[in-house]
Amino acid sequence: MSLENRIHRVRAFTNHVVSRTRDLPFENTDLERYLRCVATTPQLSQMATRIELRRSQLLKNSETVEIPSSTFSGTPPRKRTISDLAKEQLSSKRFAPLLSRTAAFFEAGTILELGSGVGISGSYLATDNPSAKILTLEECPVIAKAATESYRELSLDNIECIAGEFTDTLTPALETLDRVDFAVLQGRHGYRSTIRFFREVFPYTTESSLMVFDDIHWSPEMTIAWREILESRDRSLVFDFHSFGVVFLDPALPRQVVTLKP
Repeated sequence: MSLENRIHRVRAFTNHVVSRTRDLPFENTDLERYLRCVATTPQLSQMATRIELRRSQLLKNSETVEIPSSTFSGTPPRKRTISDLAKEQLSSKRFAPLLSRTAAFFEAGTILELGSGVGISGSYLATDNPSAKILTLEECPVIAKAATESYRELSLDNIECIAGEFTDTLTPALETLDRVDFAVLQGRHGYRSTIRFFREVFPYTTESSLMVFDDIHWSPEMTIAWREILESRDRSLVFDFHSFGVVFLDPALPRQVVTLKP
């Protein structure tokens, strides 16, 4: 990570803490219950023990694999260990269960995840949303394979990982789902990609859909993208958890940004 990004993240975190919202600035029983029961004190399911065991196994896996070149980033083929990939790709122990319980609380029937990583966040999503149809997209075939192995090991059959460049896989995935109740956009950390994903996914959403953007303050570029999303006329309520943001599209909700404990 560059020095510029490090400084930016420290400043962004400080600003977040200073502007944190202590209480919901309007009355809504369901959202108050969500913040009280899900967002602040997420309870892990029994399945979480198995998922976290899979996390530990990946972090200890010293197997060396060859990562193919990337059209998007321009990186050449290189060799990495599964352990190194896991350290870079794993969702945090707070983010993954919170993400899945958010989808469950708002009864998402279809879920789209851009950026499968090695399958931990998808495993939580599939576990807490057993009736949902879940598609998760991953650009790196080696990482996609690790994600698929995670789902298989955990006996999760309601989630499918699709490997390939997002430019090739996103539109077919959207057409397959037809409607996106819950979208997790975390596959690329750049302004253009984030805004493009938002614009491409939005036509497949409904007023009850939610869109989650990860690493919104990861870099100055990501913060600019996040601010542009906040300025969009298509969004209503926003929960800003600092590391990620939850965007509601229901026009009946107040157009406010609620800054919550990171």
